[in-house]
Amino acid sequence: MVQSVSMKADAPLLETRSSLINRLKATINGESWEAFFNTYWELIFNVARRAGLSDADAQDVVQETILKVHKSFDR
Repeated sequence: MVQSVSMKADAPLLETRSSLINRLKATINGESWEAFFNTYWELIFNVARRAGLSDADAQDVVQETILKVHKSFDR
């Protein structure tokens, strides 16, 4: 479960780290997925909250987004 975080209006958008994406594509590595999640979950959560979603719905968006990224590498 994703913990609630305070909204950061000035939180910068992160550039996708190509080295991390390449590691995700190259192997099913738990550490790489943990790094990906830790890097992007708060950004995804905050975008969902700014779109007007509740904390619970924003947490669902985080989960669904990470799952879709994972499935996209299974191809």
